[in-house]
Amino acid sequence: VLRSPLSLPFPVRCLQGTADEAVSVETALKLLDHADSPDMRLTLVKGADHRFSEPENLAMIEAAILDVMGA
Repeated sequence: VLRSPLSLPFPVRCLQGTADEAVSVETALKLLDHADSPDMRLTLVKGADHRFSEPENLAMIEAAILDVMGA
């Protein structure tokens, strides 16, 4: 994904757990910097892991989806 231009001509919401052992916060920041999007946001969630499956994490995912849908 980071090897060639990444055009995302739509709103993007990235949620990244600080306890994620599969994808580092540094990688998420590189993606944020690399992608070309008119409205891209990265939210760091302290203590969340890669699965993002806790009820509060699932609520954040739902809120992000509603946000990009304009709901």
